[in-house]
Formats: sequence, structure tokens, C-alpha cells
Amino acid sequence: MEQNVSELEQSPNLFSKAVLAAIYLNKTKLDADARFVFKVKLLRELLHDENIQRPSISALFYFIDYLLRLPEQLKESLRVELQEEDFQMLHFEKNNVPPTVAELMAMDRAEGIKEGITEERRALARSMITKGYSNEEIMGLLPLSEEEIASLRLTK
Repeated sequence: MEQNVSELEQSPNLFSKAVLAAIYLNKTKLDADARFVFKVKLLRELLHDENIQRPSISALFYFIDYLLRLPEQLKESLRVELQEEDFQMLHFEKNNVPPTVAELMAMDRAEGIKEGITEERRALARSMITKGYSNEEIMGLLPLSEEEIASLRLTK
């Protein structure tokens, strides 16, 4: 606890991140919002430090997830905040993914599947438009709104 926070933040030593997590935990015992800010900061630093080996990042993610626990609403905010980070580059082992990363990867997969289904529906609707189907016929077969179909007709 007597460690200098700014020295730890500048340190290339991997253990300094673990010490920072413990210090941040003590500083934020009653302030989940501040804990959220510290957690995001630490996770981002780990992701962008090219000198740290990926297995070490995985272990530190687990440690930080364990120490700097967040209430549910802030977990969602954390997912949103870190959503644009490239977790695929870390090559986590399938059965050894830290909770925060697992949730983000699952969200990415789910969104990709959803986008793929939507695009497939649009492609089918375009094909049906080309074959002369009416908007009502297309809406009866595909879960698309009349506005979406009209837009597809314009871009045909």
C-alpha cells in the first residue's frame, strides 16, 4: 500500500499491474464507479503493452477481474467500454478465457450472427423483388418491415 502509484503506472514490470489492482481495490472499497475507471484503465494498459506475453495478460485479466469486481450495471458498461478492443489477438485458450473477455467475445459472436441473419434476409428479399413479389408477399415470408423492403427496392 505504500508503493508510489505513479511509479507503478510507469513500471514495465508486470507485477506492478497486480499491485496497482490491489491498491485500486483499497481506494475504491465503497466507490464502484471509481473502481470501474481503474479497471478499464488497467485492462487497456495490458492490452496495448506489446512487451507482455499473452499468457501473462490472461493471468492478469483473471486477477484484475477477481479483485476489481463490479456490480451488474457497471459490468455492462465495462463491456461497452472495451467492446472495440481486439481480444481475438490475445489468442486465449478456449477453456481459459477471463470472464470479462469471455463476455465480450460472446457479444461479438452474437452480433455477428445477428448481422449475418439480417443480411441473408435482405438478400432473399432482393431476390424476391427481382422475381416480382409484392411487399405484402415478402413481409408474409420474411420478418422485414415495409420500409425495409421499400428501401431494398430503391437500391436494387
